[in-house]
Amino acid sequence: MKKLCLFLLVSSIIPSSFAVPLYQQENSRIDLRGSLRFQLQHKQGVPTDLVDNSSRISLRLTHKINENLTALGNLEMRFTDKSLGDSVYTRYLYAGFQHKSLGTLTFGKQTTNGDLLSTADYSYNLTDVKKSN
Repeated sequence: MKKLCLFLLVSSIIPSSFAVPLYQQENSRIDLRGSLRFQLQHKQGVPTDLVDNSSRISLRLTHKINENLTALGNLEMRFTDKSLGDSVYTRYLYAGFQHKSLGTLTFGKQTTNGDLLSTADYSYNLTDVKKSN
């Protein structure tokens, strides 16, 4: 019951996704972004509980070196799905440069075209009933 009250309180105060500039001076900028994704989960024989459904927090940094060249970096952290507030891990971490006429060159773990493809999952997560082909 405490988790449900906490969920309702937090969801009424904080929006589900956000983007806030933390620092902005001359040529540098740091943005805090994120998405809070919670759900109530009920399984047969287990009390209904509030679980995290891939919430994420990211920190994006940019620094304009000159008119055409910008340095950039990104850090995205996620929570484990074992239990709410169990631990945090780094999902994406990269840094690089962006040139207006040449494009972007980054190094590190980041999203690729293959990450954007998904497979169908016909499961119903609120109970133990799972239908899949």
